[in-house]
Amino acid sequence: MAIPFTRIPPQSAVILSVALMPLFVMLHVRYGPKPDTSAKGMAPPQDEGAHVELLDFGRLGQIVNQTLTARGWSITTIDTEPDLINLAATFGFKVFCGDGTRLDILQAARAATARALIVDVNDPAAATRITALLHRKCPLVPVLVRALDRPRAMKLVRAGATYEMRDCTAATADTWPGRWPAATTCRGAP
Repeated sequence: MAIPFTRIPPQSAVILSVALMPLFVMLHVRYGPKPDTSAKGMAPPQDEGAHVELLDFGRLGQIVNQTLTARGWSITTIDTEPDLINLAATFGFKVFCGDGTRLDILQAARAATARALIVDVNDPAAATRITALLHRKCPLVPVLVRALDRPRAMKLVRAGATYEMRDCTAATADTWPGRWPAATTCRGAP
């Protein structure tokens, strides 16, 4: 006995596709192509004559980068995450691969000749190490650092930060650039 072919109502097709979509997504995640997340082939930092060196291209780093670029500043950005570096490239940002806690990376980026250094890393211990290193090796360059809370902010100031910005107040885009004139008067703004 043959079952006659009947037309499937459009509502059933929509319901079926919505019901099966999570299964297809799980199969794609498990068996689909994997993105290359290695740092192989990424450019190390280099001297581009930038006004500002930005360590980490996270949430605040992106805001600072966009704001200062719009004001005519040139920025050299360094980050350790290949996924974020590739994503930034799709939006037209040039982010170099490197670890800001290493002196050779900072020297390759010519941090000592910048007008300002911005540290925006999430790891508090790394932020303190970077700040102390920059304070020792680049004493004439203002170091602006994002802190997660007040105790960490005080540690960063003791480590040599010229300015510290707590995370809750750094969420506004106009807060950091408002501090630039005081940080750059000895070297001149662009």
